[in-house]
Amino acid sequence: MAVQWTQSMTTGVEVLDKQHQVLIAKLNELVDAMQSRAGDAKVREILAFTATYAVKHFALEESHMAQVNCPVAAQNKQAHAQFLKRFGEIKAKVDAEGVTATTSIETMRELSNWITNHIRTIDATLAKK
Repeated sequence: MAVQWTQSMTTGVEVLDKQHQVLIAKLNELVDAMQSRAGDAKVREILAFTATYAVKHFALEESHMAQVNCPVAAQNKQAHAQFLKRFGEIKAKVDAEGVTATTSIETMRELSNWITNHIRTIDATLAKK
């Protein structure tokens, strides 16, 4: 099940919205690679890109929230830290065990839910600023 970008995810900050769309595309690519058993190397490549991209995106987003004095800036920073920790755990599991059906399902469920809920509930607060 692919994550779809919707208007409810709009932050009103073009660069952040575009980066969210890239993150969603990479998440969908990761899920597709895991489901199609594209191979551990491909999955690891996507995981590595996503981890690096997420760190850069989170830094930009946190900086922007601080600049506009967004009321959820601290909550956003904490959510990002929790996401990176969990993402690291998933990545470590794939590194240790390879791509399994359990890892695929867990990754799809957790990351899909996290990204859509986070963007809609926290990041979209920027659209109100």
